[in-house]
Amino acid sequence: MQSDDFAGRPYGFTTNQISHAAVGFLGLTYMVTLLSYLFLGEFPHKEIIVVFAGVSYLGFELVSQGWDGWDTVEDWWFVNAYGVWVPVLTFTEVQPGSPALSGDLLTPIPLVLVFFVHLGLGALYRHFQSKGLL
Repeated sequence: MQSDDFAGRPYGFTTNQISHAAVGFLGLTYMVTLLSYLFLGEFPHKEIIVVFAGVSYLGFELVSQGWDGWDTVEDWWFVNAYGVWVPVLTFTEVQPGSPALSGDLLTPIPLVLVFFVHLGLGALYRHFQSKGLL
């Protein structure tokens, strides 16, 4: 995979970054939690999920694509801040040994709003690039 900041391509930027958030949620939050429950009988502590996701995705990004400045930072941010931190803030284990979760949809609202602003501004910036305005 090649690093790509999708200059001048707002649709590519948007779908790419939504995919990064999905990797954070499905791969680094849901699967890690599910595997911990299946093999250890309970969910990992939230701090472990956050640190594991942050370190492992940075390692993946650096090994697979190398350092590419802002693109590396932005990809990491979409995976972790939006894909990992939002569900970690939203959901809590009800009881050790149970797969049940409780949720608070209000706690992550600021981060969710930042996600939409970040995504919108990134797409708008690339739109202006495509028109030769930047």
